[in-house]
Amino acid sequence: MSADGDVIVRPARPSDASAVTDLVHDAYRHYVTRIGRQPAPMSVDYVQAIADGIVWVVDVDDQVGGVIVLEDATDHVLIDNVAVRPTLQGRGVGSLLLEFAEQHARARGVGELRLYTNERMTENLAYYARRGYTEVDRRTEAGFRRVFFKRRCRSADRRAARRRARRSFHGCDRTYRALRRHRQSPRPTANVDAAAPRRTRPKVEGRRYRSVIDRC
Repeated sequence: MSADGDVIVRPARPSDASAVTDLVHDAYRHYVTRIGRQPAPMSVDYVQAIADGIVWVVDVDDQVGGVIVLEDATDHVLIDNVAVRPTLQGRGVGSLLLEFAEQHARARGVGELRLYTNERMTENLAYYARRGYTEVDRRTEAGFRRVFFKRRCRSADRRAARRRARRSFHGCDRTYRALRRHRQSPRPTANVDAAAPRRTRPKVEGRRYRSVIDRC
């Protein structure tokens, strides 16, 4: 935590390797019995991962409180692992790390995040779904039954929405201009008796035009 109380995600340093390894083991230890073996993150060489520059940590109370491992691809960022110290779970550290992953992706001009978790880690399935991740696949990989998720970065969603809005606006504008040209073009004069009952007068199409514009 910084002096002003802000929690900061930073690149892991070589001196963090032991703390990162211990944190990951503490976070995943209770899954060993459930899935029948150590989860994959417990077998990672974090000395090498830190040297590769793919590990970030968040410090809480002067110790490593959370870890995230991010792997960059051409069209997405893979969240290979996110873990929070058990005593800090439920305090928003995991959400902070996921938000950092999104900022990381946006900074690289990438609009999609991907991640996976073990099928038997049912609480993780619900956790990611609540945060906007969509399940896209289930398959066995490296001997683990895994569930794969993805989600669009929020800024990318907003850009797509703006593009849709512009297309809708231009489409409606073209419709409006076409209708105006049609209404301003010369029309044959209808012989209408002003004294005739209202029901015998020709129908006016302007209402239909207005309804088309209103639907835009």
